[in-house]
Amino acid sequence: MADVGFGNLAPTSALLLRPGIEQDTPHEPMRFIDVAGELTLQAKLRDSWEHICRVIPYPGYDGEYEIANWYTGTHPDAPYQNNIIAARPGPNRTRITMFNRV
Repeated sequence: MADVGFGNLAPTSALLLRPGIEQDTPHEPMRFIDVAGELTLQAKLRDSWEHICRVIPYPGYDGEYEIANWYTGTHPDAPYQNNIIAARPGPNRTRITMFNRV
């Protein structure tokens, strides 16, 4: 699995797709849990586990990605039309984020 733009809490290393195993990353510990038969990725933030996303093991189709990207790139309320946004993992469990000039 590769994350090509999920955002702030994207995994920063490869993870085993197995539920119930706490996995260390260069940033926060992560794990998958089973929620109603679907894998849910969680990150440990301070002392609690927070849901990040669901992993659905079905093939994606180009049309699905195209419509989602079109929607988030053209909707008037989407933040991507009028802002410059970039993020990358930094050293020592940090994350470097740019939003316009900040």
